[in-house]
Amino acid sequence: MKNVISLNVSSVFRLLGPSWRGNGMVEKYPWWNEEQRKLADEVEEFAKEKAPRAAEATWKKEFPWDIYNEMGGRGWFGTIIPEEYGGLGPRYGVTACCIVAELTTPLGSVCVAFSTTMFGGTHQIAHFGNEEQKERWLPGIAKGKLMGAITLTEPFVGSDAGGVETTARREGDEYVILGKKRFISNTGLADIYMVYARTSDDPKDIASRRHLSAFIVEKGTPGFSVEKINELSGWDGVRNGYLNFDEVRVPAENRLGEEGDGWNIMISGLNFERTLGAAGIVGTFRDLITYAVFHSQR
Repeated sequence: MKNVISLNVSSVFRLLGPSWRGNGMVEKYPWWNEEQRKLADEVEEFAKEKAPRAAEATWKKEFPWDIYNEMGGRGWFGTIIPEEYGGLGPRYGVTACCIVAELTTPLGSVCVAFSTTMFGGTHQIAHFGNEEQKERWLPGIAKGKLMGAITLTEPFVGSDAGGVETTARREGDEYVILGKKRFISNTGLADIYMVYARTSDDPKDIASRRHLSAFIVEKGTPGFSVEKINELSGWDGVRNGYLNFDEVRVPAENRLGEEGDGWNIMISGLNFERTLGAAGIVGTFRDLITYAVFHSQR
């Protein structure tokens, strides 16, 4: 067949139109406070308004930068960034979860870009970066001017995150990164990439999880390239692909924490990633239940 229609949850809901959503069939998160409910309502209305544009971008195989940039203008990328760097400060992760829960169904590709930016550099810089690193990157992220990505999975490394084969060797004031990463969200779109690489092969370091280090690699760095873009079933519009690091030279000041801190930084980021992922699932299943009730009464 020349023309194959790929239907996922968000595309089905877009076909149904906005009338079924937000009609009170399922109570929206009764444990949220008033400020969080107000934000959720704002994001929901925004998502309804932008859903047709997101659908258009999906069919054209484009990323809807206009939607992403407008989210930046609303300050939503500052949800986990301290106020002194342009963020919202004390609202922190719960606010990010509110946003993800409302975006995930109607704006799937934008939601992935948002959440990946949150746990693909923002969280790590905010918690483990030094003052210079925070001032360098966080204000741009808070305004939606910088997109992030996390590069962990490799051709032969998946669930065993400690088995990372990509290496980073120290040469003077630089690290030289060599390796490949795969199944990376925001491939080619992101401005900063959270890269975990092996900096030691000492058995003692490996046993104590001190063999990995964390780096920020910026888009356009010589030797850093996109090798392939994947087409995902059910995640239309999500830019996911393979990255190649061919003797990529990164200044030592782009390393987060000390050499050997990579494992702890990685686990902290993964824990936040799981939290945002769960928020997205909760939002999707709330919508599924709401639609099931709506459909049963037709």
